Amino acid sequence: MSDAQAGDGSLVVGRHAVEEALRDDDVPERIWVADDPAGRAWWSRGPAALAQAAHVPVLFVPRAALDRMAAGQAAHQGVIARAAAIPLREPEELMDAEPGALLVLVDGVEDPRNLGAIIRSASGAGATGVLLPERRVAGLGPACAKASAGALRRMPLARVKSVQRALEGLSRAGIWTVGLAAGERPVWETDLRRPTCLVIGGEERGLSRLARERCDDLAGIPMSSSLESLNASVAASIALFEAVRQRGLAPAGR
Repeated sequence: MSDAQAGDGSLVVGRHAVEEALRDDDVPERIWVADDPAGRAWWSRGPAALAQAAHVPVLFVPRAALDRMAAGQAAHQGVIARAAAIPLREPEELMDAEPGALLVLVDGVEDPRNLGAIIRSASGAGATGVLLPERRVAGLGPACAKASAGALRRMPLARVKSVQRALEGLSRAGIWTVGLAAGERPVWETDLRRPTCLVIGGEERGLSRLARERCDDLAGIPMSSSLESLNASVAASIALFEAVRQRGLAPAGR
């Protein structure tokens, strides 16, 4: 793998999360601890030795500074760490039309929790990579990392200039592109056994007009109620595991 780029460094918030990060191979870049008796007492009971062994810089700061850093996203409990930036691959590395290729291209997914859930489902289904355009996509920050449940660092990710450029590159690589859109033929009636990239539209607008026009095929998930469509991450999960079903593969450990 060539770490051509780096994604956003995520914040790790809370005592348990920071201790787990220190025990992981991918240790944090920096840690901030509340400079008060409670913060220092907890730190000295164990995490301090782990951070020292891993050579992680530690700063003691006022608790109010941690409040600002956490910005209400989670109870920080007097400690916040910054995880190492997410390594990103070159798009060409992922656009390899091997028989088992299964990619995801996100098109306008701007909710970080949705993006994290899509990456989690892609990892669980054994997908070979997720392509992220430079614009109109959520960042790989704390909310995305939390929703991915660790998959953010396991799933091969690549930045692409735009959805259009990605679709052109996929076509050249011989990868069939299937856009998920409401009202189209059911995804389970769509052939997903060939090298395939699923294109997932945004939360409000769905697939962009350009993606609709450039995808090789369109597929949908029929709804039995008056609901127009499913959440983007739920739709992605259904399509990914439909591909697994068609291919007769176990989703884990491929």
